[in-house]
Amino acid sequence: MPESPLPPTDPSPTSAVPAPDDDAARLREQVAELTARVDELDAEAATWRAQALSSWTETVARTRQGVDLDSGFVSDEVEAMKATLSWRVTRPLRGVRRLITRVKQAL
Repeated sequence: MPESPLPPTDPSPTSAVPAPDDDAARLREQVAELTARVDELDAEAATWRAQALSSWTETVARTRQGVDLDSGFVSDEVEAMKATLSWRVTRPLRGVRRLITRVKQAL
């Protein structure tokens, strides 16, 4: 008799199929492991989010401080320029120029 290409079959049908209780217990264990992993990842994400927000807040504070310093510097420079002799001497010329511009716009 030639050999069959199929593997031999087990005469007891329940030996290959796990018991429903075993499947349920294994699935509960997997769910518990996955739930624990999700909780770990949530905690890690919260930590990263807090660090990112803290860094962002510090950066914004430094930027605003720099802008305040820059605007103070620019304001000081403008005041120093307006205090110069040349600025004060050319004031009437700037007034005449503004007057000419207004007249041209009115026409």
